[in-house]
Amino acid sequence: MKKTFLLLTFGLFSIQTFGQTTEDKLKDISEQFQMLKQQITSDDSLQYITTKFAILNSIQNGPKLEFNFQKVKDKIKISGLFAKIGKANSPSDDILGVSFVDVVSKAAENHLLASLPVADRPRFSEIVDKIIKNPIIGSLLNSNPVTSVVASLTNSAANFFNSKIAGSKFDNAVIESKNLFDQKKIENFNLELAPYISFYDKMLANTDRYVFGLEQLDRKYSFLNNVVKNYNNQLHTTLGVNPNIPTPLSSQVESIFFVNKDKYGFYEYRKVLSQENIIKTKRNADEYQILNNQVLDFQNDYNELLKNYLFETIKLLNGAKLMKLSKGFNQTKLDSLIAEISDYILTLDVDKSKTKSNKIKLNELRDIKINTFK
Repeated sequence: MKKTFLLLTFGLFSIQTFGQTTEDKLKDISEQFQMLKQQITSDDSLQYITTKFAILNSIQNGPKLEFNFQKVKDKIKISGLFAKIGKANSPSDDILGVSFVDVVSKAAENHLLASLPVADRPRFSEIVDKIIKNPIIGSLLNSNPVTSVVASLTNSAANFFNSKIAGSKFDNAVIESKNLFDQKKIENFNLELAPYISFYDKMLANTDRYVFGLEQLDRKYSFLNNVVKNYNNQLHTTLGVNPNIPTPLSSQVESIFFVNKDKYGFYEYRKVLSQENIIKTKRNADEYQILNNQVLDFQNDYNELLKNYLFETIKLLNGAKLMKLSKGFNQTKLDSLIAEISDYILTLDVDKSKTKSNKIKLNELRDIKINTFK
C-alpha cells in the first residue's frame, strides 16, 4: 500500500509540473525518484534483515534442537541416581540397609522359629531357607510383589506338623499329627511384614506408572525424532551451505546474503531476497520456532512426569522410616537417598520460580509424619 501510494504521488507530482521548465521537471522527477527508491530500499532492507536473521538463527540453533531432544530422552540413562532408585525398588538389594532375605528371615525367627520346640527348629529353618534363598527369588521380586514369598512361608507354617505314633500295642497304634504353630504366631508374622509388602507394592506401582508415562510420551512425540534430525540437513541443502568444510556456516551465509548496489547507489536487497534458495530456506527457517516449541513441550511433559515419579518415591521412602520391623531399614541410608533425589529434582527446573515452589514441596515431603503403608 505504501509503495502504491508513493507511485501515485509521484505520478500526480509529474502532472503538476506541467508548465515548468524541462530542467525543473527533471530535477523534481529525480527527487521524487530518489524518495521512492529510498522508501522501497528501506522496506526491502527491513525484510532483508528479518529474513537473514531467521535463517542464521535456525542454522545456528537447529543443531541444539536435536541435542536437547536427545538430552531429555537420555537423562534417566546417564544419571547414577536412577541406578540407586532401581536398587531401592528391589527387595533383594540392600541399598536401604537391609535386604528382603534379612527382613523375612528375622521376622520368621521372631514369630515362628522361636515358638517351636528346639528339636523341630532345624526342619522349619530349612523350609524357610529354601523359600527365601531360592536363586529364582531375585528375578521373581523384580516383577512381582513380595506377597508370594511371604504367602509361601505362611502356608508352610500352617502345614507344619509334628507326627508321632500313639498307643502301646501294634494293633491299636495310631499316628497323631499336630500343627506346631498357633494361629496367633502366624498372624503376627504376617502383620509385621504387611507394611513391608505394601512398601514394595507401591514402589513397583510408582515405577510402572512412570514407565507407562514414558511409553505414552514416546508415542506422542515419536514424530519429532525424524523431523528434528532432517531439519538441519534440509536447511543446509536448500540454502547451499556445507557444515563439513572449514569455513564457518555464518560466513557462508554472509556470502550468500552479500548485497550489491545498483547504478543509482541503492542496495539491491530485493535482488537477494528474490533468490530461490533464500525464499525456500526462509520457509524452512520459519518452522524453527514451531519445532523449538514442540521440543520444549516434550521437555516440560517429560520433566513433569519425572518429577511426579521422584516426589512419590520420596514420599514412600519417608514412610519407610516408620516401619516397625524386626530388622528394619537404615534411616541414614533412607535420608541420604531422599536428599539425593531432592537435589536432582531441583535441577529439572530452569525457571527459578518453579525451583522455589519445589523447595517448599520438598520440605513438606521431608516432614511427612504419617504411615504410608497401612
